[in-house]
Order: sequence, then structure tokens, then C-alpha cells
Amino acid sequence: MRYGFTPSGLARSAGLDATTFNRSKRIGPDGRERWPSTESIAILGATGASLDEFMSVVMHRGAAPARTIPLLGFAQAGLGGFFEGSGLPAGSGWEEVASPACPTRRPMRLRLQATRCCRSTVMATSSSLLPRPL
Repeated sequence: MRYGFTPSGLARSAGLDATTFNRSKRIGPDGRERWPSTESIAILGATGASLDEFMSVVMHRGAAPARTIPLLGFAQAGLGGFFEGSGLPAGSGWEEVASPACPTRRPMRLRLQATRCCRSTVMATSSSLLPRPL
């Protein structure tokens, strides 16, 4: 039950027939394993999984390595040396954290986190902001 779905629940969430991922349908009449159909790729949208994660399951490999993004506290972000001229992360002092799934399918570039010393009125302590790439 990866991502909290049963095989039939995953199929329904992806808009497919509930039996799409049944074990009986994974092997063809000739005994060979079936490749996922293009329709079954719809599970990527239902789960937020990457194509790498999906293919690692299909190919019986271990899970794909998690993508990471740089994390920096709001208080540090205001100091110099953490961003290059184009606004991308630069320099040292960044922590690497797992990247959440991105609903726009564009990878996240950085994550800013509110810290106690920040005293933000917009964000609670330890909450994060994930700027959307342009």
C-alpha cells in the first residue's frame, strides 16, 4: 500500500478500472509480464510519484533516491551570500531536505523555513515556504 492506496484504490484515483492493477492482469496469457499501459501512467497524477519511482516499482528495483532541495531559515535568507544574482541558492550554509511532490510538475528549487528568531507574523515557527519556480 505505497502512498496509502490499495491497488484498486490507486486505479480508481487515477480514473482507471478498479481491476487494472490486479495480480491476474500483470501477466499475459503467454506467461510474460505485461508492461504498464499508457493509461496506468495516470497514477503519477493520483499519487504525486515521479516517473523514476513508478518505474522502480515496475522494474522491481529499490525505490528511486529522494530528490533534495536546499533549506534555509528566513532569518538567514536576509543575510548576504546565500543567493546568486538570479535568485538561486548559492554558497554554503544550506541544509538538504527531501523535496515534496510538486503539483505543477516543476521541481522545487529551494525551501525557506520560519525560525523562532524570525518572529514572522505571516508564518508559524517551523512552517515552510516553497517558492514556485517561474
